Amino acid sequence: MKQYEKENESLVSFLDEASKDQLLRAHLRSPLKISHAGRQDKKKNRSLVSFLDEASKDQLLRAHLRSPLKISHAGRQDKKKNRSLVSFLDEGSKRQLLRDYLSETDIGRGTARYEQERVKEPSLSNFYGSSIRWILSAGDRDNKVIDLYHKHFTKNGAPLSPKEVLDTAKQWRKDHKKGIRSPIDGMLWASQRLKNVERHAKWWIRTKAKLPKAILEDLQNGKTQGLELREQLVQEMPGAAHKVASAIMLVNGYSELAIIDIHMARYLREMGHDIIPGDYKTQGGLHKGAYLKYEKVVQEYAKLLNLSPAQFHFAVWAKRSAVYNVKRK
Repeated sequence: MKQYEKENESLVSFLDEASKDQLLRAHLRSPLKISHAGRQDKKKNRSLVSFLDEASKDQLLRAHLRSPLKISHAGRQDKKKNRSLVSFLDEGSKRQLLRDYLSETDIGRGTARYEQERVKEPSLSNFYGSSIRWILSAGDRDNKVIDLYHKHFTKNGAPLSPKEVLDTAKQWRKDHKKGIRSPIDGMLWASQRLKNVERHAKWWIRTKAKLPKAILEDLQNGKTQGLELREQLVQEMPGAAHKVASAIMLVNGYSELAIIDIHMARYLREMGHDIIPGDYKTQGGLHKGAYLKYEKVVQEYAKLLNLSPAQFHFAVWAKRSAVYNVKRK
């Protein structure tokens, strides 16, 4: 966790004395830590830390929590209450910490990207197009996915129909068998992506887009069933786990939902939450319970910055994405 650079204060400096003491005791609870920093006074059954005055406790905390590695691995939680370090801060301190991480430039870039992704005129055709775009997106660079989508899955600015998508996928498979490189080749899991696109188009035709129609109807009626409809989308739509389903609904008007992608997961990890970001190789996406848990955290952080979860997601994305950075973080 970076220090609050403006005043050169550590995260710990935002805590009151009672919270510092609670945090320090939790932090030094393991035998390894106690053997070095908090050996007990056997007679009184008190830790070494309890003999320190408040200034010394603060000094020890600052030294111990200065490294990002320490916070992300050794000091991220009060194990007893399963709380991240940030949960010890009051609202004002949380807000300051969030603002320290996201610059106005990041927020501006994120808002611009959200406007680019957002469906301006909700319709069945646009819902279908955004579904294809996000099904294609898993684990690859956004600019590559967007180029592929606009070049091969739209015509004259409008999304292809499910029938046209199936024809395109069928032609790419024929080309592949002949040794001709298709536009999707070279992307991660190219064959699986194409299969998901085909399955999605068949599902759309078979169900006559019943669920997407219900989502658009709910959107017009005040978005009262967003969570239930997203869960249906996860269960029914091929190629859509919680991240993809959330993204599809978010860009179609449900800006209160959160996208927990690899950028957001890494960000939450740095904020002290016990989340394991997927790496698209050995670690997949979050299961339902974890997704809903961290979605609430994202919604809380967005509210503190007076942003929608959609704007907050794209601001974090702009901060960390390779689109704006030479190296992925």
